[in-house]
Amino acid sequence: MMENICVVCRKKESNGIIIKGNQICNHCEKKIIHCDANTDFYNYYKKIIQNNIVPKIQKSFL
Repeated sequence: MMENICVVCRKKESNGIIIKGNQICNHCEKKIIHCDANTDFYNYYKKIIQNNIVPKIQKSFL
């Protein structure tokens, strides 16, 4: 698999999920899944996804 950079931690990883060309590594994916919605971490992850992935998804619907 091609080596990508995780949009959350910015590390080069070859494992994880890719959404519209943006990778979230396995480590960050697990942290997001188990994160409590009332924490700063949750808001951080949400902001990264909103800034990096959501615009590409919205663009594909235009």
